[in-house]
Amino acid sequence: MQPLTPLDAIGPAFSRARGLLFRDFRLGRFLKVALVAALTEGLGGLSFNFGNPMRGRHAPGLPTISPEQLHVLFVVGIVAAVAIVPFSLAFLYLSSRFTFVTFDMVLIQRPVVRPGWEAFRRAGNRFFGLRIVLFLFGLCVLVLTLVLLLPGIQAVYHGAGWSRFLSTALVLAPFYLIYLLAMLLFNCFLFTVVVPRMALEDDSISQSFSEGWNALRPNLGSFLIYFLLRGALSLAISFVAIIAIVLGVVIVALLIGGVIFGLYHFLWTGGFAGKALVIAIGVLLGLLLLVIYFAALISVAGFRNCFRQAYAILFYGGHYPPLGNLVDPPSAPAPFQPSPPAFDPPPDSPPPQSIW
Repeated sequence: MQPLTPLDAIGPAFSRARGLLFRDFRLGRFLKVALVAALTEGLGGLSFNFGNPMRGRHAPGLPTISPEQLHVLFVVGIVAAVAIVPFSLAFLYLSSRFTFVTFDMVLIQRPVVRPGWEAFRRAGNRFFGLRIVLFLFGLCVLVLTLVLLLPGIQAVYHGAGWSRFLSTALVLAPFYLIYLLAMLLFNCFLFTVVVPRMALEDDSISQSFSEGWNALRPNLGSFLIYFLLRGALSLAISFVAIIAIVLGVVIVALLIGGVIFGLYHFLWTGGFAGKALVIAIGVLLGLLLLVIYFAALISVAGFRNCFRQAYAILFYGGHYPPLGNLVDPPSAPAPFQPSPPAFDPPPDSPPPQSIW
């Protein structure tokens, strides 16, 4: 496979993702593939909200927190953390295994989960271990951030206002943004370079990192352009899809509201049975709207992550022959055709006679 520039790989990546999800379209199969792909990197995207929360030195508009309220928030935070950790570990395990399932589906163009789930069990378990390490590292960063913010929290606790807390947060913000950017770049390298090597060669994580870095280092500039385009296109897909989802949900909600209003007008005065029927239909229609909303989110995240995987395969396939040969198998050489022998007159033939 010939190396593709980051720009040249965009069109084929969209075609590959669209072919996997929409070829011979069946709603159940589409939602299954979209859900598996969505769980590889999560349903949502990254959003950064920048503002100017402290317009004055003492931030007079911000509320104060009493010691009793702070104690309640602290207990609630601990309970939430304890409850979230098991769900986070379960998500990390499914996400790690589904990463290789999605890689298999996009590479082979087959909307089937079982082959990738069984074939890449060992690689998925290794990847799960790496994700746990990254998860713990993120927790350490969070704890360090809270420790640095502790003086400001204590100031709020003693009723001194939010100014010290906000000033510390503003000082930490650039470092935290650098950390987020580094993690985004690391995850891009992880899903683009490390995952294919772990899947195709059953390499260890350290070996995949070192060999992948050595192979990609001469093309580091191209990889950085790919990283920026990958992020920009992912945000564009999410933004356009969210607008479409919001408009669709509003239209469906208006239709459901009209149906409920009509039922209320004709049945609400019909006694207990009429009121119960209106409430039951309203609840069912509300649940239907909720199902449609989450199905739309899964579809968008699934298409976005399938595109990311296809984009990674097409970009990195030109720098990694085992992957590139699966994407674009080399053509078989032409069969050998012996060249005809040069003319050699028989030795017994008489010499040519002169015509003069």
